[in-house]
Parts: sequence; structure tokens; C-alpha cells
Amino acid sequence: MAIEITSSRILKPCTTPPHPLTNTLVPLTVFDLAAMDLHVATVHAYRAPMPENLEIIEGLCRVLAYFPHLAGRLTVDDSGQPCILLNNAGVRVVEARVGATLAEKMPLEGTTNTTELHPSVEGLCLVMKSLYATDSGTNIGWCAMTLPLQVIEETIAPSAIKTIQLWWSRIGFTWPSMRKCRMAISLSQFLASWAEMVRNPSTTTVPSPYLDRSTFSIPRNPPHSDFNHLDIEFKQSSDSSDPKKPIKGPVTNFVAHFSAKFIAELKSKVPGRRSTFECLLAHLWRKITVARGLHEDEITSVRIAVNGRARMRPAVPMNFFGNMVLWAHPKAQAGDLVRLDHVHAVTVIRDAVSGTNDEYFKSFVDFGEIMKREGGHEGGHKLVGSAPESGSALCPNLEVDSWLRFNFHELDFGSGGPCAFLPPNLPVEGLMVFVPSYKETGGVDVYLALLEEHVEVFRRICYCLD
Repeated sequence: MAIEITSSRILKPCTTPPHPLTNTLVPLTVFDLAAMDLHVATVHAYRAPMPENLEIIEGLCRVLAYFPHLAGRLTVDDSGQPCILLNNAGVRVVEARVGATLAEKMPLEGTTNTTELHPSVEGLCLVMKSLYATDSGTNIGWCAMTLPLQVIEETIAPSAIKTIQLWWSRIGFTWPSMRKCRMAISLSQFLASWAEMVRNPSTTTVPSPYLDRSTFSIPRNPPHSDFNHLDIEFKQSSDSSDPKKPIKGPVTNFVAHFSAKFIAELKSKVPGRRSTFECLLAHLWRKITVARGLHEDEITSVRIAVNGRARMRPAVPMNFFGNMVLWAHPKAQAGDLVRLDHVHAVTVIRDAVSGTNDEYFKSFVDFGEIMKREGGHEGGHKLVGSAPESGSALCPNLEVDSWLRFNFHELDFGSGGPCAFLPPNLPVEGLMVFVPSYKETGGVDVYLALLEEHVEVFRRICYCLD
């Protein structure tokens, strides 16, 4: 399907008066350096009518003034540490057309090929692509804002250029994780503020994000790391990265919908305090273990993103604009996971997440300081994040991201929330994303990538409560 780019230009934020942080060098934190190098886009589709492109562009221009990191550029400081230069260099606005209507692509499902609906994102780190609903005779069109944290240091090869793109339009948009600055919570705040600026053009202010990224990465004196972060959040690598685990067959992206009633029945099996996330994850972990046919003695684990904002002491403001995520790694023998009850799986998950607490986060900050003093190296090997690479397989393990607290279904640019949502083409086998369902309040849509040979069995058993 042909994609026609009709215009491309740089949009700078409205900065009168200049933002207090203008021209500041902001070092990347150890949380940024451990973040997953993975692009996971989402598509939000809106029905007509939507605001004109000019209105959305003006809203973006105004809201960027409150989020100077997004209009900055990646560089390095005098000591060679990676930084963001808050120079208000702006974002690239790209407008394009796709030779199809949204009606022809609906419904958006886990198997929908959304790559036909936007330009290639090869080499990009964060993209917001978009769709809009049009009349049946009108082609899909969209505008894209690229927020390029481009490398401006001449000593870094062109292949190292890192870009954040925001694809938006009268159709909608998509957004993913940010390479080396994984800030999904922060970006959801940005999106809400952007929508507010478009929806209410007379708005002169939006809730300001907390921008002091250094406040919560201050090491103890002296720094002391109490956990083996070298083998948990990082791995050692020489000039070439470790080979990724090969995929043993085709991978299928699909979505499983769990109704509010089903979620309530799951939660009723766990006495006392329980959350939708841990109950549903426990259920899926057990069912996927069966679908994969794991040997009963095989160890299986789940990599769970844990938001440190509420776990650190003192607590980090929820409007902190930056990455504050580490991971819990609950583990179990496949036989125990399947044979023992649902409560056992929930307990394993809960204990692991509880262990990712203030002490753990502070130890990680100290680890970052120790590595910084050693030049970011350990034993002559450069540290790289331990997250899986695109195109790799996690089996017998899993990884899950929860977007249950991100109210994307309520994101309103002036004509109501989106009519459809999709995070397409998860590039790692074993990756799952939990999203609030657009079908019903309290329901959950789970987007998964599993080996094709495991999908049929999973579909057959995923709604069994025994």
C-alpha cells in the first residue's frame, strides 16, 4: 500500500518566556541506561470529526513548552556521559496519506498489519503513528510529529542517531516505549496535556511535570550496592552484543479479551488484598506454561516492570517526567506452577514485586554511581541493558508491561475518546501488554506474542478457571 508524505517541517515549542531549563545539559540516569531498546508502537483510531491538523499542531507547539526534554537533542558532556541538551530544537511534523480507509482496516486486532498505515519506523526509538476515521470514500491521512532526540555530537556515528517520533493526526496516533528513556507514564501525562491544549484552545497552562531528574538519582555516601545489578538489570558485553536467543518457528501476535466478569471470578479465588494485574498475570503464566508444554522441572520466570515512584522513600511525584522503572523476576518450576493453585502463583508474583522496594531502588542508584566512577565499565566490558532484543524469544520465560493505569481510552482531542486501539507487532516472543479494554469497563485486553505452535492450545485453555 502506497504511503505518500505530503509535507515535512520542524516545529519549535512556544517558549515565551524561555523555559528556565533552556540550554541545560541533562544527564541520562542509570534508569535510562538500563531501559529496554525496544520499539513498541500503539495505534489509537478516532472517528470523524476531529480537530483540523492546524489545531492539533498548535496544541503540540504550546504543550512542548512544558516538556522541554521532548524537543531536545541527545549529546554527550565533557566527560563523555550521554545527556539531553534542552535546546528547544523542535520536533519534525510530517503529514502523509495512505491509500485506504479506516473502515477497510477495522476491526484493529492483534494480527492487523498496521505497518501499511504509516511510514517505515526502522531505526526509530519512539513513534506515535496515527489513524483517523474518514468517510467511506476518503483515504486515510495522518500527520506525524517527530520528536528527534538526535545525536548532535559529530564523534558519534550516524548509525547511532536516536529519534523519538510522535505520529499524530486527525485520525489518531500511536506511541511506544522510548529507547534508553523508557517513560511510558511520563508520556501518558504529556498526551493528556496535549489533548487538553487541543480540546480547550483557551487553556494557558497545564499541570507542570516534575523535571528535576537528578533529585531521585542521588547516591548514598558512600554508595553501596546490595544486589547483583550487574547480572540483573545489566549484562556485560564486549564490542559485539551477546547473541540473542533464536526463535524456533514463526511468532503470532494476537489479543485475548478478558471480561470484567472473568476478572472478578479470578480475583475471588484469592483471599484478602489482590489486584487485577497480579491475578490475571498469575492465570496467564500458568496457562502459557501449559500451552508451551514445559517440562515439570523447567524453571520459568516473568520480567515485570515495577514503577518506583511510589516505592522509593521519599516517594517520587507521580508527575515526575523521567524513567523510574526496574523489574521484578518471579520464578517457579513449571510443574509447581501448573499443579499448585492460583493463589500460589499470585503469591510468587506478589513476593517478587514486593522485593523491588525502596532499598532495591537505592541500591540500583548506588550501583549506577559506582559504575560511573569506573567509567561505565566493569572488568573491561561495557555494560548494556539485560532487556531482550527485538526478534528474540523468551520461552520458557515471559515479560509483561501493564498499561492498566494509562487511560488511553479516555484520551479526548475534542470529539471523544478513540474508537479503537492496538499495540501492533510485539517484536519479542513471550512479551505481553495489559491494556484497559475498549469493549467494557473493568475488562482487560492482553496483547501477546507467542510461538505459532503454542497459540492454538493457549486459546483453547485461556478461559478455563480450573
